[in-house]
Amino acid sequence: GARAAGHVRLRQGVFLGTNAAVIPGVTVGGWTVVGAGAVVVRDLPGRVVATGMPARTTVGVRTDETSKTSTNERPEQHEQQST
Repeated sequence: GARAAGHVRLRQGVFLGTNAAVIPGVTVGGWTVVGAGAVVVRDLPGRVVATGMPARTTVGVRTDETSKTSTNERPEQHEQQST
């Protein structure tokens, strides 16, 4: 359906990659990462990574800031590095 023109809403902690575009009337949820060159044509939820044209959600973003494990490591990898 048609989307009414309006403001772009970027919630707290949003990161837009280089040359990313957000169409007027779209809301990007908090702590979402939009990849370089992505074109956001629909609302995005919070705490996701979105890439592509049109932008699609690819992965969720970890919210546990106290974790020592990065999002790219499996827990057993972290345990091996600690010893």
